[in-house]
Amino acid sequence: MNKKETSVKNTGDIWMISLSEKKVLWQRSINYFAQEAKLTDQGVSLTSKDKYFLLDLRTGTEIWAGKKMVPYSVNAADDRLLAYKGSVMNGITKQLQGYDLLTGNMLWKREISHRYGWNESLMLDDSTRLIVSDGLHTVNMSDGSGQSFPMKTGVDDYRSAAAIGALGLVAGALTGVGFFPYGNNVVVDLVSNVLPDDSLLYVANREQLLCLDRQLDMKWGYPIPESTGSNSTLFFYEDRLYMVNHGFGYRDNLRNHTYSYAKNNLRAKIGKPFIASFEKESGRNIDFRFLSEKKEMIEDFRIDRENKCAVVLFEDRMMVAPFGSDSVKVHQWNVEECGKIIGILKRSFYLEDKNGSGFKKYNETLGDPTYYIYG
Repeated sequence: MNKKETSVKNTGDIWMISLSEKKVLWQRSINYFAQEAKLTDQGVSLTSKDKYFLLDLRTGTEIWAGKKMVPYSVNAADDRLLAYKGSVMNGITKQLQGYDLLTGNMLWKREISHRYGWNESLMLDDSTRLIVSDGLHTVNMSDGSGQSFPMKTGVDDYRSAAAIGALGLVAGALTGVGFFPYGNNVVVDLVSNVLPDDSLLYVANREQLLCLDRQLDMKWGYPIPESTGSNSTLFFYEDRLYMVNHGFGYRDNLRNHTYSYAKNNLRAKIGKPFIASFEKESGRNIDFRFLSEKKEMIEDFRIDRENKCAVVLFEDRMMVAPFGSDSVKVHQWNVEECGKIIGILKRSFYLEDKNGSGFKKYNETLGDPTYYIYG
């Protein structure tokens, strides 16, 4: 912030301080808009535009510096860095590269498309990473080998009006999910979480719910009704697989946004909200319930395993869907008096006593049950 408090500067310093020695080991200037620094066990990782540097913890000197690359994730357990190759003419290529984090040596390269960005990245075992990016990809962290299952995770032709602007490539790097700017007619993240279960993986996109083995061979698939799929959440309850379809996607997949900003500024209505359940082994549909007759976005939801139900919030109502039942209870919310529903409290919280003598702790559910929502 400048002296007149009229603007915020993008530049500053990062300091490395030894607490045991009570002194500053080194400091370095940084542009917060175009650079990002993170502390790792191997050193301080510094991303600057399309280059990557690993700095020594005690001296701040460069251990090694990458060339044209856009880093995506660091796997500290085996000292691996994943990055996409950069290009002066084309920006970022489809070539994913694996680096030795300690030396900066490139170990392997493999083409993995990122038209709609990375949606998820997780380790399936000690050596294999699963990447969700225009499909599913298994990646052996030592040599880059693995399988791919193409799957569309976004749409191009959409009527959204708000452009996301010129956002920096560095933003979102090294969080496990990368970022690329899109045109104003693209909606991304039209995919569910990946739900592992023993040797199987469950995942859904806008078109179908899938069960795959660890080699990404399909065991079964269930077609989602046309034009209804969107971003969704999968979870297990007893021997069933449940799917909650949220009725929205995002206009970018930048994960450095606050939840509030992303929710209020980047969501786009697409598909229709529904909840469905399936047999895990066969994919047989047990029940399928639309939660609204129109395009509408779920504001928040929680899985209440103790009371055997899913609680779904819209702007003007709360719906409680018991597991294994076709009945859905609807509780209306007075928008004029309380504003639109924002979310549901999922943790314990404290309220001040009426006499101001102290605070009383409230659990997330009480009685038969009680849910605390806010607007």
